[in-house]
Amino acid sequence: FGAGGWVALNGATSATAIASVSQGRILIGVQLANSSEPAMTRLNLDGSPDPIHCCGDNDPWARASGAYDRRIVAIGESADGTMFWATTGVDPYGYEMTRSSVFRFVQQGYYAMRSDFELGAGLERIRAMVVLPDNSLLVAGWASASYSSYDLTSRDAVVAKLAPFGFLDSTFGTNGKVVVDVNGT
Repeated sequence: FGAGGWVALNGATSATAIASVSQGRILIGVQLANSSEPAMTRLNLDGSPDPIHCCGDNDPWARASGAYDRRIVAIGESADGTMFWATTGVDPYGYEMTRSSVFRFVQQGYYAMRSDFELGAGLERIRAMVVLPDNSLLVAGWASASYSSYDLTSRDAVVAKLAPFGFLDSTFGTNGKVVVDVNGT
């Protein structure tokens, strides 16, 4: 794998999400250097860039317009090759914001659509995502009634389901979300 068991992701400051996807490939979400822009790339089993992934040999990063100041926190791929990343917005100091998004990319990694939604009334963070066979998504994380990132007592666990076209699936839980009151508040 790579050179001596590792692969340099040139142009990235950090990897923020990773998933094993179809045919044993690896999907990686990163923050690009000198930018607040998230991006993703896909690697083959040996660590080489996937040649069918966008955006050409000179630019291995798939990007989405309007994704600045967001951090990829979960990443995945469906059986048909559609790729997804889930983000939570961050302010310039790295604190969570109040809006979550899922970005959808067609098979070659070209940006297709963005779905914005809220897990709760205050701060929130997606922690995991599962791509279901019909291209709907389950996202899990936490939501707070407070805007203070230090107020841990108001955080609850949340699972939300997004329908294949990106909106909250009203047939799941209440308005597309299941909230687990872990703090008894």
